[in-house]
Amino acid sequence: EYDDDIAYLALERRVLDIGDLVEPFSFRRLSAYGGHIVLQALTSARGSTVNVNVLDKSLCFVLVVLLLAGYARQRRVPALWLGLVALVVALFPDVAINTASQWSGVALMLALYRTLVPVDREAGPAHFAIAGLVGAATCTLRQNYIIVVVLFLAIVLGIRLVAARRSATWRAAVHRERTRWIAAVGFGLLGLVGWWIAAYASNRTFLFPIIQGTWNHALTLDPTAATWVSELGFFVQCCIESQYLHLVPVLWVILVFVKDTRAGRPLTALFVAGVLGFAFLIHSFASSDPRTIWRYGFAFSLPLFALLALEVASEESENPVRLGALGRWIVLASVLLQLALTREEISRQFTVMFTDLRHAMAIDRAGDPVARNERSRYRAMQAAVPEGARVVAMLDDAQYLDYRRNTIMNLDAPGYASPGPQLPMFLGGEALRAYFIGQGIHHLAFVRPDHSRYLYRREIWISRMFTDIELFQINAAYQVAMIDGLMEIAMAGRIVYDADGLVVVDLGTTSPSVPLTTASEGARRRAFVRGIAEAEQLHDAWTLTMRDDVIFEDGLSGTAIVVNETDPKWFEVVADPPATPTATRGLFTRWMHRRAHVRLRGSGHPMRLAIRGRLKLNEVFTRPWIDLSLDGATLATGRVDATGAFAIEVTVPAMPASEWGDLYIVLGSVSEPWRDVRTLHVAGLELLEWEPR
Repeated sequence: EYDDDIAYLALERRVLDIGDLVEPFSFRRLSAYGGHIVLQALTSARGSTVNVNVLDKSLCFVLVVLLLAGYARQRRVPALWLGLVALVVALFPDVAINTASQWSGVALMLALYRTLVPVDREAGPAHFAIAGLVGAATCTLRQNYIIVVVLFLAIVLGIRLVAARRSATWRAAVHRERTRWIAAVGFGLLGLVGWWIAAYASNRTFLFPIIQGTWNHALTLDPTAATWVSELGFFVQCCIESQYLHLVPVLWVILVFVKDTRAGRPLTALFVAGVLGFAFLIHSFASSDPRTIWRYGFAFSLPLFALLALEVASEESENPVRLGALGRWIVLASVLLQLALTREEISRQFTVMFTDLRHAMAIDRAGDPVARNERSRYRAMQAAVPEGARVVAMLDDAQYLDYRRNTIMNLDAPGYASPGPQLPMFLGGEALRAYFIGQGIHHLAFVRPDHSRYLYRREIWISRMFTDIELFQINAAYQVAMIDGLMEIAMAGRIVYDADGLVVVDLGTTSPSVPLTTASEGARRRAFVRGIAEAEQLHDAWTLTMRDDVIFEDGLSGTAIVVNETDPKWFEVVADPPATPTATRGLFTRWMHRRAHVRLRGSGHPMRLAIRGRLKLNEVFTRPWIDLSLDGATLATGRVDATGAFAIEVTVPAMPASEWGDLYIVLGSVSEPWRDVRTLHVAGLELLEWEPR
């Protein structure tokens, strides 16, 4: 699964071998306290990393069901409501792409909520002390849980304080509630201080990203020239594309009308904390996609869904959580719709689950042949490194290394985190070797890109550099730069092991001299990507990527690769595959709507603007005109030719440096009125060059 082999399983092996989580080059370690990793390591202690999913997808899943069932019993929830909620939870599709916290987060969020909602008495200081510890444990699972936990506790305590003030002075109210505040904060800090120390020992921070620590200070994952409009648009997109939590945004509206009359209003507090946490997650990770956002928000979104259904299930007058009859019907309908909308994914999930069970039974009888063979290869590779030597590694399966034999530092996301003066990215292999030697590292282990079975395949990152979203385009540049740099080190250095694609290089002890550069890392990255594009004959693809002076806005798809594209007239055509595969990578294009919007940044000098594209004439039955305008002023007008191609090149007068202009490419026609324009594949932009004249 994504991230596991290169990072999470290696961290678990490190815990079992030497009992620490010190990984200064690891972005995954930097961005998490490690509570989930330690729990999984304990799970694997009596088995192996094959058992890694036992914790989250088995034990914690069962714990979630039991927590909900126990709470429903205390609240006297009707059996029908409990059965439906349990069915939603039991049949919920697997949203995980790795072994990071999912169900463990749900379990601890439910435990935190139940701690503050004792059924038979008011929550006292002891409850808030336990809540502080449970909240601290929740924060160690994923750092994006911190804001939800802190807000939830703070809102509950704040509402209690305001309620106490209504019947007394502020001094008396504070005196009455202060023990609860002290208990929650004190025990919360007590639960976190050990994890803070461990995080600081590894990455020089205990509150990433506020305190950046070993994070690459020259790297930003924010979208280029982001605006509040684009961020708001992404927020709306995430609310609409809510993945498998189909009805959560609808229930957010319902929660506005729920009246929680209990002390601290815990359901309302969880709702407010969850929405603010969701908004903060979008703001912090605006360059990602809705699936990623909801995966990170799963731990507080699913409990909110389930708890709302349980809290409003009873219509008895003594129910402290009140909602009108219409609202209760909407909640019930939402639960039923959730089941209906996930039925196809449920079928696939159970098919995979039973396949995994058969695989597990076979492993239990005869052992895991993959792990046995890989462990043997990695043992042979590590034997080439002197015992006790410090090693930096970029490997597919770092979990098979012996962390007791060597001090090992894994490059799970090259360039994202590094100690000291930080990795000199995009300066070549000699600069990397000098840096490693300066850090007291004299051996390098890596997997050759043509042997990597997973993350370090160079060709796949070349593809993602020009076709993926901006976040992964940046990631791809760092991956390719590190792969090329390590290969350069190997070619110039002393290789002490080279078998099955695994390489060990003795870096020596003499640091090479490296030419100084004044260019920023961002400028070096952009030049590196441009150089890769030219070397790989992908110039046209590069012109379709987001750049520091070109942003593709609305009216354009992401970059697609079109191979053997046909333009049938009237009929659909199915072409037989060619007898001999072609060597081309295909044609790179961004599909266009009738109006395409691109933002261009000025440089203070006249600029050359060139666009090229093609339109399927046999789908529009006309040769439409094309208008090009910048900030409302027409730059050029043309018409597609007899083959459907269009090309325009103009000189744009100098725009003030760093000022953005709005370019619009407007086609006379791209569809019939009855065609679904959201999936339009008729006109394609194949090149957009913007460079000084």
